[in-house]
Amino acid sequence: MSTTKTVAGITGAVAIIAAVSACGTAGSVKPVPVVTKTVTAPAQQITVPPADHTPPAAPPSTPAPSDTSESSFLNMAMGSPVAVTDPSGGQNGTAATYHIKIDQVVQNAPVAAYQDVPPGFHLAAAQISLKGVTGVLSDDVNSDASVTDTATNTYSAAMDDTTLGGNFQYGQVTLAPGMTATGWVTFEVPNGQKVATVVWTPSGGMGEVSPASWATGA
Repeated sequence: MSTTKTVAGITGAVAIIAAVSACGTAGSVKPVPVVTKTVTAPAQQITVPPADHTPPAAPPSTPAPSDTSESSFLNMAMGSPVAVTDPSGGQNGTAATYHIKIDQVVQNAPVAAYQDVPPGFHLAAAQISLKGVTGVLSDDVNSDASVTDTATNTYSAAMDDTTLGGNFQYGQVTLAPGMTATGWVTFEVPNGQKVATVVWTPSGGMGEVSPASWATGA
C-alpha cells in the first residue's frame, strides 16, 4: 500500500512539474534581437566664391573744360565748358584765363519794351556763362559772340534787349578768379531761319586765340 502511494505521489509531482514547465514555456518573453545600423550622411560640400578684387566704380564727375588749343572746341554740345587763355583778355591788356559755355539758345526771344526789330527778322538770344580762372577778365561779350543760321549766314550781336534777362553790363564783363557771370546776347535773324551755331571769338578776333562754337541742333 505504501509503495503505491509513493508512485502516485511521484506521478503527481511529475505532472505538476510538467504543467509548470508548460506554463513557463507558453508565458515566456523572448528577447527581441537589437539590430544596430550606422547611417553615415553624405558630407555637404560648401563652395566659397573667389574674392572680388574689382575696385568700385568711380562716381561720375563734371567734365573738365575743353582747351581751345585743341580741335574739339568746334560744334560742341550746348552746355559744354571751354577753357580760354587770352593773352590780352585781361585788364590793361594782360593775360586772363576763363571758362565759357553756352547754356541755351532761344530761337524766338521775346523783345523788351521800346525795342524795334527790323521787318522780316526775329530776335534770337543765347545765354552765356563765364567764370574767371586766372588774371582779371575784362571783355566785351557783344564783340565776342556771333551766330550762324541754318543757311550758314553769320550775324553779329544786336543791341536789342530781351525780357529773358540782362546783357551783362551792356555787354561788358569783368571777372576776377572765381567770379561768375551769366547774361543774354541777342541776334536779329531772318524769318524762316534758325540759329545753328553760336561762335565765341575771344577779344573780338583781335587776339591769337581760335574761336569756339556750340551747335544748337537746328
